[in-house]
Amino acid sequence: MRPVFKGKPIASVDALARALDLSSQQLRTIAGSVSGHYRDFEIEKRDGGFRSVSGPTEELKIVQRRINRQIFARVEYPGYLYGSIPERDYVQNAKSHARAHVIVAVDVKDYFPSIKRTAVFGIFKNFFHFPDDVASLLADLCTKDGQVPQGACTSSYIANLALHDIEHRLVCNLRNEGLTYSRLIDDISISSARPLAKKRVESLVIQVAEMLKTRGFKLKRRKTKIASKSNAADLMEVTGLWLNRGEPRVRREERDKIRKEVRQCIHECRFDRTSSEYHNLHNRTSGRVAMLAQLCHPEAGRYRSALKLATPHYSPVEVKRTCKLVASVCKVSVRSRGSASYIHRFYQARYRVNIVGRTDTGLARELHHRLSRHAPTIKKEEAIYG
Repeated sequence: MRPVFKGKPIASVDALARALDLSSQQLRTIAGSVSGHYRDFEIEKRDGGFRSVSGPTEELKIVQRRINRQIFARVEYPGYLYGSIPERDYVQNAKSHARAHVIVAVDVKDYFPSIKRTAVFGIFKNFFHFPDDVASLLADLCTKDGQVPQGACTSSYIANLALHDIEHRLVCNLRNEGLTYSRLIDDISISSARPLAKKRVESLVIQVAEMLKTRGFKLKRRKTKIASKSNAADLMEVTGLWLNRGEPRVRREERDKIRKEVRQCIHECRFDRTSSEYHNLHNRTSGRVAMLAQLCHPEAGRYRSALKLATPHYSPVEVKRTCKLVASVCKVSVRSRGSASYIHRFYQARYRVNIVGRTDTGLARELHHRLSRHAPTIKKEEAIYG
């Protein structure tokens, strides 16, 4: 019912460095200047607002991925947690509430920035039982300016564990009542297969709010939603998917948008399938169609076939640019093929050659052959850390 660490204990900074395949000095150097290893930007949210995101540099990203692999991936997460866990995405989260009669959905306000460095230190010390110096170093590597940044690849795992010592008690009590609880990062959903009295629903929200308060979190009251099958006008939603007919489905408005985007791709590819705008449109639409396929939507197969016939191409200018990139890559000496910059250019060239292959298979085959003789001599991680 609660998360459990199945890995081996890390007893010292030196042991941590060995686990992450780095030196102790490398870890301390990165941790000492970790805030400078992020690039801040904003992305638009579905409601029209903007979310601040901090993207780590390649150097820090590699360290954090190793932390994920050596530490967080060795945690056995309880069934009520979703997100950044294999086979447990937002679709599976919604499916756990299939055939519900009542759904109470709440959202935690500013979840990531509310997880402070002291809390992260506590997770590594009290949950993983690492010594203070190891917990402190890991806390530095997983935070920015004293809080968990949204955008770091370790952040969602920390978000899963932020309530590790108290959440299971609430879940157990709710389960004894026949209620289903789930959390996908900062989205909490509670459902009941039978009708619930209004007072009981209100008390559920209070219980969640009190649990969160003990760890410094607050509910986003305006996003708290209560829906019931007894009111046909309500959409029973869990993480963006509606459940009024039992199994998770995409809302009609969202399906209409996806259908329009597929039609837009079909229409625009007849005139210009080489522009960067069209590339972005096709990539975005392909991702949304993949979501429909995961939900077994009957139109997903037809949409995929249509998009396959409308794949983006390169203009003659971009094909020429790709040939020049391949030529420049092939001029690099063997001694320099172990640099991080060369590895980046090599894989960029290979990606572009794949797109060239959509219109000129012969040229693409030739370019791939040339690239194969100039492959990087080491992996990107080795290029950065040695």
